[in-house]
Amino acid sequence: SLHGRNSSSEGAYFILFSFAGPAFDPVTGNIARSLAQPDFKDESLTARIDHIWEADINASVKNQLLVSAEYETENRDTFRQLSGHAPINVFNPIHTGYAPLPLLPFPGFPAFIDETSGTEADALSLLVMDRISFGEKFHLSLGGRIERFEGDNFFNYPPGTFPSSNGPPTKETTFNPSVGLVYKPVEDVSIYTSYASSTNSFSNLGSITATGDTLDAENARQFEIGAKAELLDGRLTASAAIFQIDKSDVAGTDPANPLFSINAGEERSRGFETDLRYVPVSGLNLLANYAFIDASIQSDPTGATTGNRRYGVPRHSGGIFAVYEIQSGPLEGLGFGGGMHASDEVEITNGNIGTLPGFFTADALLYYSTDNWTARLNVSNLLDEEYYYTSGDGATVGRGDARTYTVSLKYEF
Repeated sequence: SLHGRNSSSEGAYFILFSFAGPAFDPVTGNIARSLAQPDFKDESLTARIDHIWEADINASVKNQLLVSAEYETENRDTFRQLSGHAPINVFNPIHTGYAPLPLLPFPGFPAFIDETSGTEADALSLLVMDRISFGEKFHLSLGGRIERFEGDNFFNYPPGTFPSSNGPPTKETTFNPSVGLVYKPVEDVSIYTSYASSTNSFSNLGSITATGDTLDAENARQFEIGAKAELLDGRLTASAAIFQIDKSDVAGTDPANPLFSINAGEERSRGFETDLRYVPVSGLNLLANYAFIDASIQSDPTGATTGNRRYGVPRHSGGIFAVYEIQSGPLEGLGFGGGMHASDEVEITNGNIGTLPGFFTADALLYYSTDNWTARLNVSNLLDEEYYYTSGDGATVGRGDARTYTVSLKYEF
């Protein structure tokens, strides 16, 4: 398989942070603000090849070996123009026109600062997964993934403002194991448990500390227990699972300087998720899903947010979707559908100083398949719902994607 992406974007957003004082003054009610006007280009490519070998060890024990090699590369160039802006008062918000101010109250400090940054990264990995079946009831999976990662980044600022940095290149080799067990008490029901660790080498690449050091890669460990059942001759499929994900070396905004980052400690997400798929008649698929996630900060370098909810993660989310594909006649292969996604409110920061409201968005789908070709049109946020997201531990609060059209063409061979 081969996947590529080329994207660019421009616009502006407020950074809820003051370089000269606290982000929020509870006495006056002032919220500090700065402005960033970004323009970035992002290119990525992923190439992967898989092969499976199957062998019968004896009449009741079967073996299936998967070997997968993958190459990933990513290049990003970013330009941002930064400036200060007057604070806004939470008790008496008055929206005035934009008037640029210096980020720092020093004599001669410019009202505008140009920041240029870039990242380059490559990863080559090998996954080996062995699945052993003991009769029809027990299936054991053992695997591991080894990855060689190399990455580099830079941040440049005008003289006399912030220190520029060409961070030292990152070169590391990681290995992550996984294990899973599936038990089938009856043919149409599966009960499973699994453990896997992972290293997200690309996650922290675009972040750098105030001293110019590259952040450590984000690591995760996941435990999961679940069940899956197929009923009504396969027309109804239901699955449910409970899980726990522990992350370490998560990137966070430096509390002393929001232009830079730190490894912000450990996070834990515990929850429950369920999916339903029902085919009442041939060609019609009805889908529903729900997830409950309790995401919390287990530790942070300052200790100020330990035990708080993790920003940006809703406790409750889910959706419903329906897709129908014409089964015969001149329009055979034409499919269309739509649905709704809902999300609960989220914390703006790990400090839990406020929340962003929940929201509903509608999506639509139209596609046509013939032989090995599939042409597809997806419309996200069909009703152009206005909703907001938070990122960078609340350093940025922005509007979610407006109505978006995505056209794709796929060929299978």
